[in-house]
Amino acid sequence: MRKKAWLGLLLSGVLLLAACNEESSTEVPEEGTDVEETEEQNEGQNEEQNEELTAEDVLARSTEAMSEVESFTTEMELHQVINLDDEEMETHSSIKMDATLNPLAFYQVMDMNVPEANQTVSTESYYTEEGMFMQAQVMKDGLNTQMTSKS
Repeated sequence: MRKKAWLGLLLSGVLLLAACNEESSTEVPEEGTDVEETEEQNEGQNEEQNEELTAEDVLARSTEAMSEVESFTTEMELHQVINLDDEEMETHSSIKMDATLNPLAFYQVMDMNVPEANQTVSTESYYTEEGMFMQAQVMKDGLNTQMTSKS
């Protein structure tokens, strides 16, 4: 039971921190386009737009754009260094999530590696109107543990 509590806490923290990720892109480069070139062009355009917009303008535009969204997919690569007291822990996570807004539901796959603890956690989660379903596989020091839960 204690493992599940720590796993839940860790997963919640990762999702919370992942939501604060500064880098994001909604545009897909055209075939044959250099990704770095596209990013440089976007940075220049974003800097010009950011100078002209207030926080209220950004919020209003975001709210308007989100009113048309019915579903979305997000992919994240997250590298974190967590400092707790005198200890430092590094984590590497890959997260992919598909979500719909009406009805609210999502499917998420996450792989998280904690090198200092010699531990890898892989989760597959579903959220529907019926509840949240999660299956996790924890590899630590060559031992494999699987957990399944419904809430």
